[in-house]
Amino acid sequence: MRGECEPITHIIDQAEFTKIRQVRDGLLYKIRDKKITMADFDRECAYWALAYLNEYKFTPYPTKPTQIVEYQNRKRYDVKFRVEDKFWQQDEIKPYMASFKIARGRNISNGSWLEFMKNSIPAEDTPNQEKIQELLLEYRQ
Repeated sequence: MRGECEPITHIIDQAEFTKIRQVRDGLLYKIRDKKITMADFDRECAYWALAYLNEYKFTPYPTKPTQIVEYQNRKRYDVKFRVEDKFWQQDEIKPYMASFKIARGRNISNGSWLEFMKNSIPAEDTPNQEKIQELLLEYRQ
């Protein structure tokens, strides 16, 4: 999947990117100089990520082409595995598989980050815990 995601500079403007770098560098200097613990660092990163919570929304999967639905509905596994390679190279299937892999990768990554955020932010911070939990529910449906 390396190289398939767009660089962050295409998503945000240069001023925001500069701000992100400053926050990142500040946190890294604090951890390097032992001014904060690793738990503090994790908590600060989680709070920082809350500002971009909309970026962690579930990415819907593309609609399956009929050939994929038929393939998945086959009862016998030996028939499923006898599909020739050219099946996966069809004009409808190849782009679907590429889009599916991108969406799946983003969802796995974002879901992991949300779990990290949930575990790093204190349980007493109910409003932020609820925001994260709401997004996590999208991943479980």
